[in-house]
Amino acid sequence: MPTFASHLPVSIVAELVGLKPAGRENMLRWAAGTFEAIGPLNWRTLRAMPALLDMRRYATNLKRADIVPGGWADKIFAAAEDGSLSLEEAQAMVIDYVAPSFDTTILATGHMLQYLAQSPDAFAAVKSDEKLLANAVYESVRLASPIRGFTRYVNEDFDVSGVPIPKGARALILYASANRDERHYADPDSFDVSRNARDNVAWGHGSHVCVGMHLARLEMECLLRALAEQVSRIETAEPIPFLNNVLQGYKSLPTTFH
Repeated sequence: MPTFASHLPVSIVAELVGLKPAGRENMLRWAAGTFEAIGPLNWRTLRAMPALLDMRRYATNLKRADIVPGGWADKIFAAAEDGSLSLEEAQAMVIDYVAPSFDTTILATGHMLQYLAQSPDAFAAVKSDEKLLANAVYESVRLASPIRGFTRYVNEDFDVSGVPIPKGARALILYASANRDERHYADPDSFDVSRNARDNVAWGHGSHVCVGMHLARLEMECLLRALAEQVSRIETAEPIPFLNNVLQGYKSLPTTFH
């Protein structure tokens, strides 16, 4: 599963951003470390520090000569050269796009494989009707909610079902809780490719929505389309959990495509 699920995100993001191999080879390590660091302060956070320092060192030394000409990052550095951005802003923007672009898509893809393996009727439905491809992707992301949650700053006193949340507090937003709310989704724990789950909040909402969600969705749809065209049945074995402060999913999911 890691090989299948990671190949497309790493290849596409590296190509779009335009990083040369020296940067590409570290992207997955940097991404995992980033999500460890924005969670609670524990031993996983501390173990992630070398990867974060390495990413910071790479970013602060990044210059236009290190970028593939014509890529997205090349245009960012061109903007820095003409004064529209500072060099520090250009370096930070490249890393800000790279760091969160991998694990979330990879983990959601692993969950999608597991759901399709456990629901052969759903996979058969997707194979027979390509209009269900997008539904299957949204439904997988809804159920998986690969980001456990982020905290949000409370800027005024607020009440949630009689529970006061004071101004200045940090509220932990649990995406899976919203995505499995039975008041909004009928039979919320089931994988239903006929369901239109486009309004799920696994990619955030409003001003906090993930800027890369459309690319992630496209990557997952392309993988699923290839599976629907070339595979008759998906079989998975016992997964190994991926342990991370913020992310949830599989470190490994042995998968056989028949």
